[in-house]
Amino acid sequence: RQIGGGSMISYRTTTTAANGRTASTPWVTYAAGPWPLTQYDVNLAFLRVRVDIEAARPVIWRTDAPGADAAADKIDLGFVPDADYFVAGGGDYRQFTDDISSIAVQTFYTDTRASTSFTRTWRNIYNLWAGPRGADADGCTRDFGGQTNAVRAALDGVAIVHRAAFRDCASLTRGGGGSGTVEAPQSNVLQLLVHESSHFLFGLGDEYVGGGNSSISLPMNVLGSQGVCQSTSTSNGLPAAQCTQIGSTGTWRNDDGGNGMMAGSSLDGDFRTLSSRAVNNMVSACASGTCY
Repeated sequence: RQIGGGSMISYRTTTTAANGRTASTPWVTYAAGPWPLTQYDVNLAFLRVRVDIEAARPVIWRTDAPGADAAADKIDLGFVPDADYFVAGGGDYRQFTDDISSIAVQTFYTDTRASTSFTRTWRNIYNLWAGPRGADADGCTRDFGGQTNAVRAALDGVAIVHRAAFRDCASLTRGGGGSGTVEAPQSNVLQLLVHESSHFLFGLGDEYVGGGNSSISLPMNVLGSQGVCQSTSTSNGLPAAQCTQIGSTGTWRNDDGGNGMMAGSSLDGDFRTLSSRAVNNMVSACASGTCY
C-alpha cells in the first residue's frame, strides 16, 4: 500500500499451520517515507518561538505492542551519517539510509560468517535507529552537533557511518550513549560494526598490539597482569594456562588459539574466551530486563 511521508508502521506476522495452530512474532515498528523536520512551538516565558526537531527514526524497533516505549531488555543501537555524506553542498541522506539498510540486513540476518554469528543469533535484543545529520568524525575524533547529541543521549550507543577513508575507532563504554565509527564502503564493514560496537556497547578492549588494550566489560577481556588474567579465567571456567601477554604491552588476555573478534581484523573472527563470557552476560542481563 502507498506509504506517506513521516509514517510509523507497526506489524507482526502470524502463521497458521494445517492443523489450525497459529504462532505470531512480536510487534516490530519502523519508519517509512520521507522524514521531514518537525516544527514545534515552544513557550519560553512570554516568548513563543518555533524550533526544528529531528528525531531518530526506527529501522527495527521491537515493540511488544504499537506505540510501546523502548524497553530495558533491548540494546538501542543508532546510526548517524557523517558530514562526508553532505560534501559539496549535497544532502545525500538517501545514500546513508541505503548504506545502513545493507549493513543492517547482513549483520543481523543474512551474513554467514562467524563475525556476525552473535548479532544474527541475538538480533531480537537489538533495536536499530537512524539518526539525523550533524555528526562529524575523523579517526578517534567524534563531534555531535545539532540534534545528534540528544539522539545519542537517548540511545545505548551510536555508530557514525562515513564514506571517507580513515581508521575506525570507538569509545570504551558500556552503553550510556557511547559511540564509534564505521566506514560503509569497506569490504569488512560488517566485522567493523560488530567490533567497534563491542567497544561502546559491551566495554570490550582490543586484544591486539596497537589497539586500545584496556577493558571495562563484565568480565574484563583485557587484564592488567598474568595473575589477574589467570584468576579471572578460572572464575569464568576457562583454562588459566591460556593467559598470554598482548605483545609487550603488559596487558593480558585469555587466548584459545582461535580467531577472536577483538584480537585482529579477520573477517571470520568471533567472540571467544573472556569476550564470549562478557557478551553472553549481556544477553542474560537483557533477558532479565536490565541490559544497562
